[in-house]
Amino acid sequence: MSATMEFEGKPDAGEAQKRMAAWWNREILDRPTIQVTAPRADRRPMPARHHPDIRARWMDVDYVLECAETAIANTYFAGESLPTFQPNLGPEIMTASLGAELEFGDYTSWSLPTLHDWADIPTLRVDPDNCYVRTILEMTRQGLERGRGKFLVGITDLHP
Repeated sequence: MSATMEFEGKPDAGEAQKRMAAWWNREILDRPTIQVTAPRADRRPMPARHHPDIRARWMDVDYVLECAETAIANTYFAGESLPTFQPNLGPEIMTASLGAELEFGDYTSWSLPTLHDWADIPTLRVDPDNCYVRTILEMTRQGLERGRGKFLVGITDLHP
């Protein structure tokens, strides 16, 4: 097993890690695994920031991470639950990375059609300079940096 995880808000993360490793190996150490979260009594308010529109809010990496950090700090992680941050611009990030524009709502986004002729499929390529690709990569980089010792960072919802 690799090094034991330690998180500020999850003092028993090492034990959770051992139980989950056993679970993946179809074993039980001392009890079945369980993942439970609950709001803390001493919650702090979520960050407030003015954005000119909903798209700007979604694309504001610093704001997204502030919200994630606050949500994690406001949560009690019981059993094998762990504090995590998942970089996210909605389920259509793969389509957006191929050139589609995203339309944002309060809780999700969706891509606008970009492929109008099946003959165009060979020309579809991920553009590393695409604003959505750059934003997800920056969200991931900053999440890894800001989350060190505080939370795990997952991958974005590829939803291909």
